[in-house]
Amino acid sequence: MTPYYLSAAKPEELNIEEEAHFHIRMLKILSLYFDKIFIPIENTISFSNSRNMLVVQRVILSKSFKQMLELGIVSFCGWGANDPKAMFEKGVSYAHKEYEHLKPDSYVKELEKLAIVGDFYSRDNSRFDIGHDRFLKKNLSLLDNANSRQQLDDGLEFIEQFYQSFRYIGSLEFYAWLDSRDLSNELASGFYKAYYRAWQEYCYTTYAPVITVNSHRIRYSYGNINVGTQEAPNDVIALLYSPSIFLRFLEWQLGRRVTRILLNLSPAHIQSIRNGDGAWHRFMEKYHSCIEVASDLHSLETEMWSLRREFSDDRVNALIEMIFKRSVHKINSKAIVDIVSMLSIPIAWALQFFNPAAIFAFILRHFFKKTASAPFAKDAIPFYKKAISLTKSAPIISAI
Repeated sequence: MTPYYLSAAKPEELNIEEEAHFHIRMLKILSLYFDKIFIPIENTISFSNSRNMLVVQRVILSKSFKQMLELGIVSFCGWGANDPKAMFEKGVSYAHKEYEHLKPDSYVKELEKLAIVGDFYSRDNSRFDIGHDRFLKKNLSLLDNANSRQQLDDGLEFIEQFYQSFRYIGSLEFYAWLDSRDLSNELASGFYKAYYRAWQEYCYTTYAPVITVNSHRIRYSYGNINVGTQEAPNDVIALLYSPSIFLRFLEWQLGRRVTRILLNLSPAHIQSIRNGDGAWHRFMEKYHSCIEVASDLHSLETEMWSLRREFSDDRVNALIEMIFKRSVHKINSKAIVDIVSMLSIPIAWALQFFNPAAIFAFILRHFFKKTASAPFAKDAIPFYKKAISLTKSAPIISAI
């Protein structure tokens, strides 16, 4: 459903092979700071134009993707069934509702073989997509202008009627409706982006503890992801999970050359970094705790500014200290004192103002710097050493 392919400004300039390489690369990056990558089975077959069909098929049928499935790095998921075969059949049945010409039998047969590889995950059948319509209508309301108001009203009416009948807003049905309308390229692009953002924001709040991540193919919203549970929510800024940020972090720690080689290794070699003595897992947990701390600090800063609240220096320091103490991984008292003193300096706040990524970078520089005093250095260095050693010995793959 990525608008990058649905409403490409210059579709003739897309290079399918380069796009497939991009997505495999993103999966490898994600695999270095997430335990498991879930891909809904419907997303691998519910195509609505030739561009996304060609890209997705090239990724799914690649040797690298098959290896990721076999190794358990990637797993298919879905809903409405209790076993992979039934789930696959439901996915295919839905995909054939619209754009049937984009689902060739040869691809469906290959996908069916892959669908039963590795672990199987199913979402709670009772939840479906209840409430997704509210997110979509909110995003569509941003497109309101005098020239397209009637077309926007038609879209909102379609959404309301469809949701009342089926309790969800399917991407294929929505895109087929768009294709039946005489919309300008600009307005159609706005509809595609609104659907994508609405779905992402819906997942942010309802898919806990699964974290929804999107690539830089479309700009992030500043929404929050619930990384806790429905009963005990823990909201974190979605932007901070960006693979682009993690890639820059790797380049800072390992160097660009080593990072480039690392991402050109086979999934089997990358899996060898994740396995073993627990070094990678300890690193990953520390990285995620920094994300949560950075998000909390940004929320504190925003609250202080938006509410114009007058906090004394002692009060600000106490709040910052509380944020660090309640983080997933306990930090020693000296490290807390050091960073509280740094964040208490007015210029430090001014430099990061309203920029969660900048706050995150500030935290990472302090906790992961390559010195003995850095709180997380001893947990990260074994992971770095394994990665660097592997780039010196493992062969680089030229194709995906």
